Amino acid sequence: MGLWSSFKKGVKSVCGTITGKKKAEQAKEKFAELEREFKKRNKAYSEFVEFKTSEIAKQVQVINELKMQTFSGAFPEFLNVANRLHNVSIRGKPILDAVAIPEKMIHTPEAVRSKQDILTIDFDDLSTKQKVVGVLTFGISTRKAAKESLKRAEDEEQRLKEEYAKMDATQVKLKHTLTALKEIAHYYRSIIELYGKTVKRLSHGIAAQQVSHIAFSGQFVGKVDFRTLPTRQLEDFMALYNMTILLKEMASRQYLSMPTESRPELELDKKDMDLTELAKANPQQFGMAA
Repeated sequence: MGLWSSFKKGVKSVCGTITGKKKAEQAKEKFAELEREFKKRNKAYSEFVEFKTSEIAKQVQVINELKMQTFSGAFPEFLNVANRLHNVSIRGKPILDAVAIPEKMIHTPEAVRSKQDILTIDFDDLSTKQKVVGVLTFGISTRKAAKESLKRAEDEEQRLKEEYAKMDATQVKLKHTLTALKEIAHYYRSIIELYGKTVKRLSHGIAAQQVSHIAFSGQFVGKVDFRTLPTRQLEDFMALYNMTILLKEMASRQYLSMPTESRPELELDKKDMDLTELAKANPQQFGMAA
């Protein structure tokens, strides 16, 4: 009984090799594995993209609100104080970033090709015609089909690896973009807070000078002479002047590059990230007059 079982097993193995069934089974198993892996990866990828794009949109909205706050709150407060010294004007308006991220900016993976496109033969579902042809050709036709199935499955596996690499790259880009936008929002908010504190300090300093002038001359002056300001107030004014240049430049920038045909993916505009040198720019080019 044991010898007969071994004999049948050997015959089955030989037949499997001759007919190509072994390779066909390998192709079938690989295809099933590819489908499972893609389903798992695509689910995680879709959830990640949905969450990160939502967070990016929130940060862009925060930056847009800070841009509006710059022109509606911070600048008017400075002008109200600065015009008690010199005639100062700030021209321009904030340029807002698009909150919604276009779908084409995110890589959309191509799913696993259909079973019909990959498996050219399935020994569990052979038609009568295929069985007859297989017998008459001593397995030549089935071996060829099985070999082609395995090759297609291997090619599909390689294509999916490239898809996964693109998906990984998109996730890294979204992660870095979100981090950078948070840093911009934090920096922007910090500048506005410092701006507001400096405006109040300068306002108190100018008011003190006006009270002092009344005490000595008995007359109220609308504008305070620059030359009578203490060093601290002069430093505050110049600091506000430079921060105004910085904030105006920040409010006129868009921090997410729009997609183009040559660069369709989402990218953070790196040239707009280096904010450390902005305060050194020529004040005239920003539409400020003093």
